[in-house]
Amino acid sequence: MRSSLFAVVILTAAFTAACSDSKTGTDACTPAGGACVAVAPGSCTNGTVADLACGGGVGTMCCIPDATNTCVTAGGACVAVVPGSCATGTVATELTCGSGVGVQCCLPPITTACVAAGGACVGVYPGSCATGAVVDLACGGGVGVQCCLPQPATDCVAGGGACVAVYPGTCQGGAIVDLACGGGVGVQCCQPQAQTACELGGGACVALVPGACTGGTVVSLACGGADGVECCVTGSVTPCEQAGGACVAVYPGSCANGTITELSCGGGVGVTCCQ
Repeated sequence: MRSSLFAVVILTAAFTAACSDSKTGTDACTPAGGACVAVAPGSCTNGTVADLACGGGVGTMCCIPDATNTCVTAGGACVAVVPGSCATGTVATELTCGSGVGVQCCLPPITTACVAAGGACVGVYPGSCATGAVVDLACGGGVGVQCCLPQPATDCVAGGGACVAVYPGTCQGGAIVDLACGGGVGVQCCQPQAQTACELGGGACVALVPGACTGGTVVSLACGGADGVECCVTGSVTPCEQAGGACVAVYPGSCANGTITELSCGGGVGVTCCQ
């Protein structure tokens, strides 16, 4: 009887040990000094992905801390490989980040060639260097950056103008001239004028949209070269008004109680004569 009980105890202990081994024995990562991390970019930035089991977990991998991370040893930082992540530093491709996915080594420079020349590293997009000059000086290898050198006065400013964005109406009261704005992207030089040819003729420069010159006459007098504007002279009687009609906007119902005629409304855009 005693021998039977002794056998049961031995079998129970062996079974418990086997179960314990089945739960913890498959985790080869932790005993090796590693950590089980998610399988995702940057999850093992400062380590090395090793082929060691993580206990059978789904979506995990073993990350062994890399004591020889050459990037960190050199005083750098492992950053994501995205535009601008190392804008003020230098990307060092010769230094490793421990085999992390989607990371690169960024060394903080004492000063970039751009900064040493008195410039600033800015993003590459329209207007980011509107008041300066884009020059070919290094910004440390950062992605999506360019060097912008400030200028005491661009050719445009020196000529009494202002650098404005390139879109209709930004230079409505002035004239677009061919003077440099420092190489900035998406900018143009606008010089103010005392009076445009339109204003000298008694008119006003209005936006080139329907109905902007409903009560006047569109004439071909210059508005200083600005885009999206036209000259509208008011105060004169149009042929439509002389015949007793009225200049109305062109849309359904604007002449519900009258008749649309071909009499001139002074050349206004989007207007018609209703008698």
